[in-house]
Amino acid sequence: MKRYSTPFGVIKSVRQAYSGSSVYITNEQGHEVMMSHKFPYVNGVFERCKKAMESQDEVNIITSTFTNNWSSAKYFCDIEEK
Repeated sequence: MKRYSTPFGVIKSVRQAYSGSSVYITNEQGHEVMMSHKFPYVNGVFERCKKAMESQDEVNIITSTFTNNWSSAKYFCDIEEK
């Protein structure tokens, strides 16, 4: 599995319809990406996204090629602080 780190900037919004559902984050430029609900740790990433948004920290989004060649333009599987 390869993991790719892509600059995303400051998270301006984060949403999850209900616990265990997909997570959507949007940056300052209005770019939105989604984390699939199929990841077992989706709720933990949701909480980290909320904390990053509250602290206004710039983040990178992580994509992987574990199950498919996911595009960082649409999807993410984790975040990391810059």
